[in-house]
Amino acid sequence: MLVVQALVQFLCKKVKQLHSTVKLWVLKLCLCPPMRKKL
Repeated sequence: MLVVQALVQFLCKKVKQLHSTVKLWVLKLCLCPPMRKKL
């Protein structure tokens, strides 16, 4: 059971990191119109 708990905590941490990275990307795209035009 402890292994499963540790795995869940690890996954949650990864998801949070991914989420913050995505948020940074969204902010960059919103703040840089020239960049958005290229995409």
